[in-house]
Amino acid sequence: MSAPSLRWCLVGASDFAATSIAPAIAAQPDAVVASVVSGDRARAQALADGWDARGYDDLAKALDDPAIDVAYVSSINSRHYEHALAAINAGKHVLCEKPLALSVAHAQGLVDAAARAGVVFATNHHMRNSVPHELMRRAIAAGDIGTPVAAIVQHAVQLPAAAQRWRTTDPDAGAGVALDITVHDVDSLRFVLDDDPTTVQAYTSSGLMTQPGIDETIMGTAEFGRGTHVSFLESFVTGHTATRLDILGTDGALLGTGIQSMSPVGTLTHVRGHDHTPVDLGEREDLYTVGVRRFQAAVRGEGTPAATGADGVWSVAFALAALRSARTGRRENVRHSR
Repeated sequence: MSAPSLRWCLVGASDFAATSIAPAIAAQPDAVVASVVSGDRARAQALADGWDARGYDDLAKALDDPAIDVAYVSSINSRHYEHALAAINAGKHVLCEKPLALSVAHAQGLVDAAARAGVVFATNHHMRNSVPHELMRRAIAAGDIGTPVAAIVQHAVQLPAAAQRWRTTDPDAGAGVALDITVHDVDSLRFVLDDDPTTVQAYTSSGLMTQPGIDETIMGTAEFGRGTHVSFLESFVTGHTATRLDILGTDGALLGTGIQSMSPVGTLTHVRGHDHTPVDLGEREDLYTVGVRRFQAAVRGEGTPAATGADGVWSVAFALAALRSARTGRRENVRHSR
């Protein structure tokens, strides 16, 4: 007998919810999009109509529906905390977009609230569902490249006009590349290294695409707990080369080209001396379909989500420390606790 369908409420009628998460939910044999909430009722209903769902402009009313099991939060960054907390307090399991909040205290507050409510709370860090990232993690854990000495992550894109809006103009909304992309890259590093960042020094620039003072490019260095040194670059304004995630060890290296992506693309190469061996990545699946499936399994008590709420707290802490460093000109500690 198949499991009953989990009914999802999309909190935020974002383009991303429409193009990536709603299809990922529909791809599950045991899930349906049941409702959509937006401050713009017409926008909510337009998205809801595509899934035979109901549109709302009142979050409390949508969450009051006892048939709703899960809330997916993809409103603007500054409202993630408010909307996720409302869903948690309504007894719903929550899959939340990054950043979880605009402060470490609020991000941790969501984790604590979910624990008290007995609901699953997860962060939508999609690259944990990527085959090359999983294989990198396994190879590093197995000692295939010896001790990781350094890592390089580069994730520069040209942000599409449709995605710019508040991301480039409104600091109060949580604008900027650090809260949009750096959060994903540090989570990828934490995942593959199975380690946490301790310090960061960063530099930012603005003004080509963003309003002055809003970070559109960030570059920096970080140190992780077991001594791995990291360099990172994220940008909204240059997308003319492949993304990369490289881990350099004492006995070899893992070179991931094009894998810092929303899609299951790119290559992975294992380097030892002069030997460059392509890693067989096998069949790859849509990253969000995998993520939703893993989240739903966790809701049913079968394991944990790909990225937990605690993982989301770490990515907020790192991004905020990087932005703090850019302001102070000093290396900053990554303050994971309140």
